[in-house]
Amino acid sequence: MSKRVAIVGTAPSWRLTPWADATLEIWGLNELYRYMDPRAFTRWFEIHPRQWFEKGGDQGDPEHMKGLASLAQIGLPVYMHRHHDDIPNSVAFPKAEVEA
Repeated sequence: MSKRVAIVGTAPSWRLTPWADATLEIWGLNELYRYMDPRAFTRWFEIHPRQWFEKGGDQGDPEHMKGLASLAQIGLPVYMHRHHDDIPNSVAFPKAEVEA
């Protein structure tokens, strides 16, 4: 893993990301794949509880889990609370290691 990381969200500051810097890891999050080409990223994070998305309606989007699973086609790991079989690229977020 690179020691330099750009965490990109949907705020206008995403334009400051040095996309061409090959020494930089670029991390995406949440539903950003709907707005930017996920192939530009090296890791993905969805740390919200899964139940929130499964509710549907104004409480979330049930299609979001399908979108996260589709990131497996380009080899992106998706860090979540835990691994989910229907999201084959999901990885348990190492919370204890990060807190330590």
